[in-house]
Amino acid sequence: MPEFTGRETLLIALAAALAMGALLARALAPHPPPVVIQAPEQPSPGPSWGTPRALPLFELTGPLSLNTATREELERLPGIGPKLAERIVQDRALRGPYTRVEDLLRVKGIGPKLLERIRTYVRVP
Repeated sequence: MPEFTGRETLLIALAAALAMGALLARALAPHPPPVVIQAPEQPSPGPSWGTPRALPLFELTGPLSLNTATREELERLPGIGPKLAERIVQDRALRGPYTRVEDLLRVKGIGPKLLERIRTYVRVP
């Protein structure tokens, strides 16, 4: 074991005392209250992604015609909100009527998964 001079021993003891003091000060310092993470509020019971928001439209009239549906009617489809419904109406106005349900894939925001989710609720004449 190496031998230390008196000055080196004093410096080591001082460094150890400072380190211990810092640890003690940290341990005794007031801590902020713990962060409590709460579960998100449960949504009100209502339709899920698998069911349309307003079933009466589909129960009374059957599948929705993609070529005549209004923006409000399209919003009732599962997974279709106001912006996406507007894009469908604009796409139909710019590119002409849909000839098959798969034509919805040309609308930004509609992919294969969403198309399969709404396929049973829509039709083309």
